[in-house]
Amino acid sequence: MTNTQNNIPQLRFPEFEGEWVEEKLNRYCNKIASGKSKQVENEVYNLYGSTGIIGKTNKYSNDGKFILIARVGANAGLINIVDGKFGVTDNTLILDLNENIDIYFIYSLLLKYNLNRLVFGSGQPLITGGQLKSLKLMYPSKKEQQKIANFLTAVDSKLQALKKKKALLEQYKKGIMQKLFTVKTDGRPSLRFKDENGKDFPDWEVKKLGDEVDYEQPTKYLVSSTEYDNSYKTPVLTAGKTFILGYTDEINNIFENKLPVIIFDDFTTATKYVNFPFKAKSSAMKILIAKEKENIKFIYEVMQTIKFEIGGHGRHWISIYSKMNLLFPCREEQTKIANFLSAIDDKITKTDNQIEQTGQWKKGLLQKMFCN
Repeated sequence: MTNTQNNIPQLRFPEFEGEWVEEKLNRYCNKIASGKSKQVENEVYNLYGSTGIIGKTNKYSNDGKFILIARVGANAGLINIVDGKFGVTDNTLILDLNENIDIYFIYSLLLKYNLNRLVFGSGQPLITGGQLKSLKLMYPSKKEQQKIANFLTAVDSKLQALKKKKALLEQYKKGIMQKLFTVKTDGRPSLRFKDENGKDFPDWEVKKLGDEVDYEQPTKYLVSSTEYDNSYKTPVLTAGKTFILGYTDEINNIFENKLPVIIFDDFTTATKYVNFPFKAKSSAMKILIAKEKENIKFIYEVMQTIKFEIGGHGRHWISIYSKMNLLFPCREEQTKIANFLSAIDDKITKTDNQIEQTGQWKKGLLQKMFCN
């Protein structure tokens, strides 16, 4: 059912009709109070602060279902819903709701409203209990609240299941990596693959990393304009956390003929595996290309195991990384290892996409299922 009226939601369960009613939030609260500081000691109860769970405490201030709202700081307006015993810091507001409202409905309603809109103050952003008490929002009957809450809880359960699946896949890959790249006392890795006839591959050999890859400076592929737009075709990359800085419409000097490659930040040593055409932003990046008898995906995974403490602001590829001695199997075993790890990566990526899609779907539901 679609509506344009402010007091009737755009999307609604068919058994409900009639207008929602505007009320102050205070009507549904027994109290809205600031939490009291708790000393973090033994790991017993979750301790909540402005960013969510910030530690553990052996004391608790509340027991039951409550909504917690960050009161002060950069995260002012951030919402958490808790159930059970917990401690809070004094920069957290506690909403103690009465029996006339469904707590998860209120939680979802406040998420949709975005309490960050109420935050004031430039030096120390703040939201007050008084603001929350006088906040006017639209409410349906208790029965419709519960129907909405149950539906959105099911969506959240799906999201949590997907996030757990992703975490387990990442944990599994980490365990496999440890076995593949941890050398036993006999000099062999803990986990080995066999050839097509079930026989062992040759022993791994120690080689310099710089002997297994060529590198190319990104100068030729640097983007000339940072006027990015998601409608453009070619991604502009960095080896850092952001990875894709944006998309460019530039069509000249795109790196595309020697893929896949590794991009390496010469200052931070951050790496990314890239198997699609791209432009670059930073001249401090090295483009690593596998030599003929090596597998670039395997080399990328090997590089993830390197533990190097960065000191100073110098460049690291030529002076340090290229000279590192690492164990390398033959090309055939490299390929088996790379394919196995890529299969895990594909499952992680698929799950991550499902998380993103479900999150966007929920965001759309919040916009349509509430009047405010």
